[in-house]
Amino acid sequence: MPVRSDNTSASGSAARAEEALQRSEGRLRGVLHDSPLAIVELNADIEVSFWNPAAEVLYGWTLQEVEGHRPQFSRPDEEAAFDALVRRVLAGESLHNVELVRRRKNGALVNVSISMAPLRNRTGQIVGVTSAGLDVTHQRQLEAELRESQKMEGIGRLAGGIAHDFNNLLTVILGHTEQLLEDLAADGRAVKRVQAVYRAARRAADLTDQLLTFSQRQAVSGEPVDLNRVVSSMEPMLARLVGEHLDLRISLCDEPAVVTFDWSQLQQVVLNLVVNASEAMPSGGALGITTETIVTRSGPNGIRLHVSDTGVGIEDSARAHIFEPFFSTKDETKGTGLGLSTAYGLVAQHGGTVSVSTQPGAGSVFTVSLPEWAAPDPPPS
Repeated sequence: MPVRSDNTSASGSAARAEEALQRSEGRLRGVLHDSPLAIVELNADIEVSFWNPAAEVLYGWTLQEVEGHRPQFSRPDEEAAFDALVRRVLAGESLHNVELVRRRKNGALVNVSISMAPLRNRTGQIVGVTSAGLDVTHQRQLEAELRESQKMEGIGRLAGGIAHDFNNLLTVILGHTEQLLEDLAADGRAVKRVQAVYRAARRAADLTDQLLTFSQRQAVSGEPVDLNRVVSSMEPMLARLVGEHLDLRISLCDEPAVVTFDWSQLQQVVLNLVVNASEAMPSGGALGITTETIVTRSGPNGIRLHVSDTGVGIEDSARAHIFEPFFSTKDETKGTGLGLSTAYGLVAQHGGTVSVSTQPGAGSVFTVSLPEWAAPDPPPS
């Protein structure tokens, strides 16, 4: 029987080991290719050597577009910072959950949580960087909305507490001035002075009512109201209000847009939003009012009111504060800064939301979203 030499045996073992290694690397490549995380590999020159389908979805570029090139997902002002991170990993450091703002192919910005580790060859030498990215943009948006909601809730509690106490004092003032007016009926000058006090106190009481509305401390009275009918009934008044220098465009959905609201309070919401829009266009423009119904798969359908303008828009620094009471971007002689906060409070009391889409110089769109009124189930027969 022939005896196999040690060299032949060693050669066979090496071949099997090489084959096993290739199979292992193939499986790993398959896992990386199918991973829901955006897997990107860079060589020592910070050029793309691997880019899985999830990276194509997240960043917008295909592997063919980026392979052999520096990735283009860093904003110009962040290139140096990203290169510094890669250099740290090339030096042997691993980084975990580093949150970066990345730029997609279409120019949109996304928040990405990235972990990076050294990429080594078979001898253990570092030849590049492998990274896994997770899109956390939606999570950050939700967190920002939660912080904004908590802030508005805190402001509402503060405003409600002050307004409640102040309203008690005004009740005393108004009561005594009414009595004085009766007692001083024969003294003309005294009556005029008391009347001035009464009017000032009445205006202050109206302001506290608005604050209490914003803070959701006022009693809510609601009934089925068709938003389309409310807007239609207000059209002549709104046309006079905005004046001839503005093009008022009203477009109402064909089907009834019924919500649970007080008719006069819903008119106040529409009026406050229209006044705000008209004041954003001192040199003229178009003011739009539209309604639509939103069909949902679960829960009540929605009703939306959009009030748009082609005015000056709102700066980012002001947008975060526009629903706060007494905040205004206008001259202090042109209002109290309670119009938007009152609309916000009234809508919130009725289970809805108010949002704004705006860009400086490109106008604004305020959207009121309310649940559609649902008829109660008939009693069992």
